Amino acid sequence: MNPGADSLGPKDVHLWRAHLHELAPLAGQLRSTLSPDERDRAERYRLSKDGEAFTIRRGLLRAILSRYLHSDAGEIRFKYGPFGKPSLDPDKDALSFNLAHSQDLILCAVSRRALGVDIEFLRPLPDLASVAARFFVRPDADRVRALPMPRRLAAFYTCWTRQEAYLKATGDGLSAAPATIDAGLHAAGWKLETLLTVPDYVGALAAEGVDWCVSWLDWPLNGSARG
Repeated sequence: MNPGADSLGPKDVHLWRAHLHELAPLAGQLRSTLSPDERDRAERYRLSKDGEAFTIRRGLLRAILSRYLHSDAGEIRFKYGPFGKPSLDPDKDALSFNLAHSQDLILCAVSRRALGVDIEFLRPLPDLASVAARFFVRPDADRVRALPMPRRLAAFYTCWTRQEAYLKATGDGLSAAPATIDAGLHAAGWKLETLLTVPDYVGALAAEGVDWCVSWLDWPLNGSARG
């Protein structure tokens, strides 16, 4: 069965994976599904390649959601929270979603419960220790700083993505003072999972409740792996 509303149970999280370079030839087709405000946003990017990347990501989101909503991608409408998090307008099928990207990789999480996803390419950070001290609670910052490289880099991005996924799930953004969130523990009423399924990337998924499970899917659809 193709993933859709009928296959998304109350305990399911569908995690779609796509690559920017593979979707680049479809940029024009994806752009045709965007709303006027989304096209304006794409055109405001200083570099055209960044505007095209935004177009591809937003067009992909629409294409994925259209499977669950049984509607044309161009008919989907979004509303935005105080910190810019999009949701369906009007809310349909109790559907929640979140998009993340880094370098060439795009992830899109879809569920019937609040969620957030984040992904980061393992690029070197010369000021890693100072960034950790600024944004992590002290135990996490100390643990990251004590590790040898390259384990230090992976530990930093593990903490960072877990923190970001939780903030995206709650819709609070950086206003929630991320240093107050212990990235190494499950937040009350939420479950956090680290994603290590793509080489050279670290990611995290946060979703409400503790009884959910993830199904990985690749776009274009060519099968899934349940985890």
